[in-house]
Amino acid sequence: MNITAIPILGTAISIVIAWALFALFCSYLHEAVAQLKAERGRFLKKYLLQQLQDMPNDINWAAGVYVNGAVDLLSRAPGKPTNEISPKLFASTLIDVVGSSHMVQSIIQHQEGYDPARPEPTALQKFKEAIQVLRPSDVNDLFKQSLRDAEMKANLQAGSNADAATIDTHVYNELAKNLELWYADFLDRVTLWYKKATRGRLFVLGAIVALVINVDSIQLFQHFNNIPTSQAAIIGFYEQNKAELEAAADSLKKTGLDTATFKKAGITINKIDSAVTNAKLPVGTSHNIFYKLHTPGNEATKAFPMFMLRIIGYLISGFAASFGAPFWFDLLKKVYTIKK
Repeated sequence: MNITAIPILGTAISIVIAWALFALFCSYLHEAVAQLKAERGRFLKKYLLQQLQDMPNDINWAAGVYVNGAVDLLSRAPGKPTNEISPKLFASTLIDVVGSSHMVQSIIQHQEGYDPARPEPTALQKFKEAIQVLRPSDVNDLFKQSLRDAEMKANLQAGSNADAATIDTHVYNELAKNLELWYADFLDRVTLWYKKATRGRLFVLGAIVALVINVDSIQLFQHFNNIPTSQAAIIGFYEQNKAELEAAADSLKKTGLDTATFKKAGITINKIDSAVTNAKLPVGTSHNIFYKLHTPGNEATKAFPMFMLRIIGYLISGFAASFGAPFWFDLLKKVYTIKK
């Protein structure tokens, strides 16, 4: 069933496509600024510092992770922390930070029976010693549970005939995996929190951009409803570039965008601009309300009711942008699933 052939549904789908394309453009603008300011990195660091603040032991393990050389080298500047800490790097760094902590080592060295001439312990041995001397806390409970689970899995994997070194290797690998899983889950939650935090900014950005380039949702709806060729052009553009547009929207779900993705974004935006021209949409600076107010013969636009209607149209577009491109493209996927 071709639901786009039904006039009112075709108009509705056209406006959703327009919102999706506009949200994609605004999301890219927002991400460009966020990348310059390392906003995602600062957001990640803020919540990681909160999560790994060990109050009973008066230490923040996340702070130790960020000053560790392997992680610190990823940052562009002191005020621009990286958001590209992989789960594997995080886990290995955290194990090293906990075991090598100056506070922990000081406690161990002052313990009765400490032998300063003993061989240098492995990272796993240091980690085990650390969680034994640390005071009870939620964070230390996480470390202990991760280690216990790792030891159980390692003993099953290694078998009864395995030597101590082999078992330790298995324990370390399983411990790292457990911490990787915790961090991956944490990243998912941070991504969700980041999206919620950016909705307000996307609304403001979307409303401003809509005002400048005249993305008036009310005007667009009337345009699609009255001009079938325009409606067909925008639907055709979406259907021809569906895979590329959905991939572009999916890239915005990540914790950050790399240079290659931004290059693709430039190509996608140029295509969208061409689609707007081909569909003859009333979008662009030459259509905005400021241009119309200073153009003779546009008295209707200057009337207060019409002026307010245009403002409402821009606010609707800003509201649409606030949902983000992934939301609208996911909605279009569902619509086109029904269409098939």
